[in-house]
Formats: sequence, structure tokens, C-alpha cells
Amino acid sequence: MAISAPEAPSAALQALLTTVADGLPHAWPADDSSGLPSALLAEAGEWGFPLYARDGGVQLEYPAAPLCAQEIADIGGIDPAHIHLPLCCASTNAEILQDAGMDVCLTESQWAGRGRRGRRWSSPFGRHLYLSYRWTQLRPVHAALTIVAALSVFTLLRARLPDLWVKWPNDLWVGGRKLGGILVEARPRRHEETRLVVGLGLNIHDDPGLPATAVSLADLDIRVTRSALAGTILRQWREDFA
Repeated sequence: MAISAPEAPSAALQALLTTVADGLPHAWPADDSSGLPSALLAEAGEWGFPLYARDGGVQLEYPAAPLCAQEIADIGGIDPAHIHLPLCCASTNAEILQDAGMDVCLTESQWAGRGRRGRRWSSPFGRHLYLSYRWTQLRPVHAALTIVAALSVFTLLRARLPDLWVKWPNDLWVGGRKLGGILVEARPRRHEETRLVVGLGLNIHDDPGLPATAVSLADLDIRVTRSALAGTILRQWREDFA
């Protein structure tokens, strides 16, 4: 869903979401600084977070299996210590550019995902893949990097999606509907190094909020876990960007 300006959930809601991220029932925080339960539940509903009152407490219900850092690391060949999984964030690209200790960032929901030409997007909780991968290189940034990143994903999915195609330079389409998109960002560093981040948004599960011009893998009768697919994409990117 396109949004006109970046917004963010309240600090109280973000703190509560961090507490309940394990998907288990939790008691409401003892102090009142976290906000009134009714107000936080209402705000969660406005943002699309599946947060519900349960037996005097609160619980986060995932619409699909939560992201798993260890599974992503095992398949992608990446140290799990370098994988960051915030429950929600503004955007995975922005998150990974701010933290020198991570190489991979995925989230269940982002409220200011970025696209080409400054477009911003909000993303439903737990339904799709929001993934960023970062690396540093000495050689100049090639203009074709975005299309290479898109073709990597195309290569992995093409056998199961004969109507899949890449819309120059960064979108993945199936027939006349958009499946996902890629954004590459570069930041110069010392000694002629360049820090590169490739971000991917890919529609995975059933989502009644998708516009008519978009499609998900589930719509195409393809069922995958986001963690397994993320690990496979990361492994492919690491090979193709080497």
C-alpha cells in the first residue's frame, strides 16, 4: 500500500510488540507508561498488527510461520549473528545502513519501505518477505547491479512461474501483476570502498489488502516459508555478487 509520508507506530506500541514477539500470551506491563490496553489494541489494529487481548493479557498472532534467523543462516550460508530480525521497522534498507554489525535484515512489517523515485510503502504484518542484504566492495558500482539482483530472484522462481518476467530495471511481474520489487542503495566509504545494500519486497502469502495490480505466490498456488526462500535468495545473491 502506498503512503504519502513516513509515519511510525507509537513508542509504546513498538515496545509492546517487542515483548510479545514470541507469539505467546503475555501479561500487560505492570506500569502505565506503556499506555492503556484499549488504546494500544486500537493502534495495533490501525497498523494491521494482529494483537489480541487474551485472558487478561495480550498475544501476537502470526498469520504465517515467523521468520527464523537460524533457518535463514543455514540455507544462506551466513553467520546468524549477522542477521537482524526486528519485529517491525521503518524499512530494512534504512535499518541495515544504520548498523555496522549486520549483513542481513528482515522484518515482519515495515511502515516506510522505500522504492525507486522516493516512493514509500507500508507492508502488512507477517505476510510477505522484506529483506535487505549488505556488503562492501572496492570496485566501482556497476549500473546493472539492480537488474542482476532481480534476475537472481527470477532465476530461482522461473521454473515454477512460467509467466514471470522482469520489468526493467527492478520489478518482478507475473503476467500483468506485480510480484515484487528491488531497491539498491550505495554509500561511499573510506579507501574507495562502497557499501551496497540490495532490498527486496516479495509478496508471499494470502493478503486481502493487495491491490488488483499485485499478486502473491499464494495466489499462484505456490506455498513456501519465508525463511527458506530468504535463505535461498541470499545464497544466490552471494554467488551472483561475488
